[in-house]
Amino acid sequence: MKITKLLAGSLAAVALGVGFTACSDDAPDSGKNNVVDRDQTRYLSVTVASPMSAGSRAFEDGLPSESEVKTLYFVFYDNQGNPTATMQQFAIDETLEGWSPDNGNDNVTKFWKSVVPVNMVQGQNIPSYVMCYVNPIDQKDLATMPLSEIQTTVRQAVKSDNGFAMCNSVYYATDPITGKMGPMLATPITATQLFESEKAAQTAPDNQILNIYVERYAAKIGLTLAANTIEEVTIGQAGKGDGVATLKFVPTAWRPNAICTDFYPTKAFGLNPDENGKFNPLVTPTLDQMDKAFAGSGLTAWNDPTNFRCYWACSPSYFANKYPYVSDDVDDLDGKTQSYAVRYLNYDQIVDGDKASHIEPGIGWNNGFSSNDATNFFYSRETTTAIEAINNIATGNPVAAVPSVVIVGKYLVNGATDAETFYYDANNNVYYATEANAETALIARQNVVYTDQNGTLATSTNLFTVEHPKAAVREETHVAGRYVTLQLLEPTEGVNLYYWGNIDDAGNKGYVEITTENLAEVNRILWTMTGNFEIYSEGLAFFNIPVHHLGWDESRCVIEKGGSKVYDWEHLKRGDLGIVRNHVYNIEVSKITGRATGLRSNIQPIVPPKDDVNYYVAARLNILAWRVVPTQKVEL
Repeated sequence: MKITKLLAGSLAAVALGVGFTACSDDAPDSGKNNVVDRDQTRYLSVTVASPMSAGSRAFEDGLPSESEVKTLYFVFYDNQGNPTATMQQFAIDETLEGWSPDNGNDNVTKFWKSVVPVNMVQGQNIPSYVMCYVNPIDQKDLATMPLSEIQTTVRQAVKSDNGFAMCNSVYYATDPITGKMGPMLATPITATQLFESEKAAQTAPDNQILNIYVERYAAKIGLTLAANTIEEVTIGQAGKGDGVATLKFVPTAWRPNAICTDFYPTKAFGLNPDENGKFNPLVTPTLDQMDKAFAGSGLTAWNDPTNFRCYWACSPSYFANKYPYVSDDVDDLDGKTQSYAVRYLNYDQIVDGDKASHIEPGIGWNNGFSSNDATNFFYSRETTTAIEAINNIATGNPVAAVPSVVIVGKYLVNGATDAETFYYDANNNVYYATEANAETALIARQNVVYTDQNGTLATSTNLFTVEHPKAAVREETHVAGRYVTLQLLEPTEGVNLYYWGNIDDAGNKGYVEITTENLAEVNRILWTMTGNFEIYSEGLAFFNIPVHHLGWDESRCVIEKGGSKVYDWEHLKRGDLGIVRNHVYNIEVSKITGRATGLRSNIQPIVPPKDDVNYYVAARLNILAWRVVPTQKVEL
């Protein structure tokens, strides 16, 4: 048996099709309850299909490497979803024997046809379903896990040196084995489709072919920046602080962020969490329930059985009910860390990757991207979020709950060639070029710390620092990572400082000496009094772009607020945002005119702020099948 590479351009559609054909009046010899009564081999006529080039249609060709097939695994299951028969594995061969250019379906095109033996041992159940695993990365237990286990297991890698991993596409249809409507996980095989001889399988008529459509686990995300579209930004005022500053954003790299840490090998669907608030892929909504859930959205045609696929799925993080408000919730740099169902990366991880966590480096900037350049795409795990979390703007951070693309870079100030740290008082539009100048400005605001009990304010810069408020200072208040404030240093022996506070339990006020024990309280008052400056440590900054899915409609999803366009988080619908496997997301940045969000360090997790997301967005989406999500056009 020979397997061949998919031809170049086969990435156009979301699905690869693998078809099994068989027809025989003779069913396998069996005893009671569909159990074979002797060792025997039957045959399936197999057709492997790749996506058809679609150009301007909804399905589009991609790179040859994205559709390359090196190994195929066929695993058979009985009518209860338990493994049966012997798993068949085939390696690649370079010949094109059996090539057929078209099967009359715009979604796929055949490229190879052959026969798969089905070896059954006495006492085994007759196969009722088959799964095709293409280029599997983790073959452990693949042949022994029942379908119910496959549904609940998780994987992490979507591609390897062996190519892109794929398996059966999943969509809602009527199962001919059970007669029930529901998700089609594995392809049904009837007893009459198992041929008695290899020759009979080879001569099976085309009208009896049963296609198994496989799709990649990966989603493909591309980012394009038009040339000469990064405009300089001006901040500050003449005569205040350090005057007017011109900022030039120099992109360093980009990468998907807030991506689920794993994925289900086969697509999962759900509308409600289980009693533990978790996603249970074995509790599947009916088609009617799913259709009602998408009513009123831009993705009403989410299920496409005609093309043997659908355009939605739930990742293991789907029902996560906790997301960070700010970067401190992930890593406060004071020793407190917390993990979430999705991963938030820092500047270093985006630029260089993280080998310990198997995180690939981001894609380095090269003075503008071309959408035809293979180096300008990132392959991501499926990541979708329940609409309730996205709509929950009162108690949650919706922008942190959805997958996004992050562009990181550095600001150059006033034509400098090297990035340096600067500070910005956004409330008053004042720019400070150095920490010393920012600290002096904040000290001038403070009336909390005294050098004596006669009301003499402390003004020495040796007593203070400018930093992000520590955990003990901010307590339960969420403080965005870019904010710093004036803070008093640890008391020094021989230097007495005071603040106005309670001197007894009755609440009487007076001058209280500042000690290590009350330092956090003093700094909390000091922070409240002097306010926050934004820091751009070594010029570090980022732009965050939530990824639109097929349901996105700018006229419905974006509203005017304060003269700018912002996301209408409270009224977004299921299917507006998210990353679904085997879709292509092209984000076209036509202009960068706004001011990026600053970073206080290169290891601060990038959690986009909960503030109104103002991107001056003119968005429409491209997803490919590889399903094309219309190109997402963005001005920053």
